Amino acid sequence: MREELYTPGDLIPIPPQILYLRILSGQQLPRPRGSSAKGNSMDPYVVVEIFGCPNDCTEERTRTVKNDSANPSFDESFQFEITVPELALIRFLVLDDDFIDDDFIGQYTIPFECLRNELSVLKEN
Repeated sequence: MREELYTPGDLIPIPPQILYLRILSGQQLPRPRGSSAKGNSMDPYVVVEIFGCPNDCTEERTRTVKNDSANPSFDESFQFEITVPELALIRFLVLDDDFIDDDFIGQYTIPFECLRNELSVLKEN
């Protein structure tokens, strides 16, 4: 059995792909199931997680937007290095920031390979 870990790019040096991501805002976020909070106000934030090979796995989060579930504006940018794009998944997780435990609002996961490249968008226009 091998003791050392395999690192992508060891055999053939491949430059990582850079993912520039901007989280703008949310709209009409649903109330979390089982939420004990009164009223319609929530304190949402977004967690962006990258799943894939160990070198790619990371996460970032936006700031919490206080008392705004109707139209929370985050306007934050992140940058991720993806070394094996064929295995990478990007998960967007929206949570309600609570004092004890954060409530789940929603999530979306997409393979990195399914994202449209900015260059292809420019070529289509």
